[in-house]
Amino acid sequence: IAVNEGKRFEQNWKSSVEELNNLWIYRLKDNAASFGGGSNTRFASHNMCDFIMFNDDSRTLYCLELKSTKSTSVSLSMIRDNQIEELTKASKHNLVAGFLINFRNPSNDTYFIEICDFNKMISEVNKKSLNKKDLMNYNAIYVESECKKVNYKYNVKKFITDTHL
Repeated sequence: IAVNEGKRFEQNWKSSVEELNNLWIYRLKDNAASFGGGSNTRFASHNMCDFIMFNDDSRTLYCLELKSTKSTSVSLSMIRDNQIEELTKASKHNLVAGFLINFRNPSNDTYFIEICDFNKMISEVNKKSLNKKDLMNYNAIYVESECKKVNYKYNVKKFITDTHL
């Protein structure tokens, strides 16, 4: 069975995190809408994010929603309103909440933007999709990665350091 690219991004992120002993990561359960080709929306749960991650060393909790696109921009329609609302609420506490956005083409660039910066960006940029330049203009952090044949390994250790500057 072929894995869709968004799921592959999630798997690659999770396996990159699991290589580090000081981090714990948990994938929130997918909803029932993913069965039957996405037509089962009656029982759809609306998780605020894909992963909850904890750094033992800094005692920091992360709420991470991962998005992957083959385009040079990410459409705001890919992000649900409840994700923005819930991540915003969560960010009012002592944790890191935001989006990891993976642009698969041409170079698999990945960026992390905290929800407060994301909210500022969408209120100031009058667009229906956001590109790398938009993200960088609003304090997004570039997440290093390395291609290992098919899958990518992400430099999570540097990501952790970069989110604590």
